[in-house]
Amino acid sequence: NENHSPITTLREEPLPKEAKALIYDILSQHESLEERKLRGMDMKPLYRESYNDWRENPYDITTEIPSLNMVFYGDRGTGKKRTAELYCGILHQFGLTVKDSFKIITKGEIISKDTNDTMKRIMRVFDDNKGGVIYIDWGERGISEEENKEEYSILSSIIRLIDENKRKLVVILSISERSMKEYSSTEGDMLSSFPYSLHFPSLSLDDLWTYFSFLVSKEGYKRGKGLKEKVTAVLEDMSKKDNFAARISIQKLLEKGKMNMSLRLSTSDFSTLPESAFNTLKPRDFDNLVGLE
Repeated sequence: NENHSPITTLREEPLPKEAKALIYDILSQHESLEERKLRGMDMKPLYRESYNDWRENPYDITTEIPSLNMVFYGDRGTGKKRTAELYCGILHQFGLTVKDSFKIITKGEIISKDTNDTMKRIMRVFDDNKGGVIYIDWGERGISEEENKEEYSILSSIIRLIDENKRKLVVILSISERSMKEYSSTEGDMLSSFPYSLHFPSLSLDDLWTYFSFLVSKEGYKRGKGLKEKVTAVLEDMSKKDNFAARISIQKLLEKGKMNMSLRLSTSDFSTLPESAFNTLKPRDFDNLVGLE
């Protein structure tokens, strides 16, 4: 259904324009397998030399471009994971990956004290997800400088494995900008290790409101008078806290507002309320935010 396809969703969602532009650019370098089929062209992947090669490697990425791997760097909640999800769906939609699978793994799931064990873990993940997309969420920095150095050394080995397996699956590495720069200063330029990289900058208040407004409409709610001013003020306060994670925090804020709206309506006489009252968020719904982290 084109109306619900990943490429349509990418156009509609308020994600960084640079992310959209890069994905469009990647797609422009390919012909979808459906287009090739309609033109009566060979449906085997472009780079495979024989049918036997295709039969023995059924999960291999179907593209002539050397690699579809990416590194996303930026603050938490700026749209990295959501962009990766859509990228995964788009690659499959256009016939560039065999499986429409999106596997998320964190640094904590793969790193162990034994480097060899870490490499075995990541290879198991790679083998289990051939033909799909893996999203490695590197998360926050370590507690100590020594811990960071050890982790960056391990990450360097993981990046080499990512490149060695570029025909088997697509890997997106998500990392903070600070960690990316620290890694590059000790292990070599990270961005040059990937064919594509995207910076996800911190979101402005206007960006935060745009995303909030997008979610409100997507969930079938309406915005009451004065809601923008109220929510923008709340978001400004929230953004000053260390645990603020932009899009994630906005999702939690909306859920809290919906709960408060339900409580407000529960004390009203339903027979006196217009139909619009049941799906209109008002500024007062964002007054009591106890429990919102």
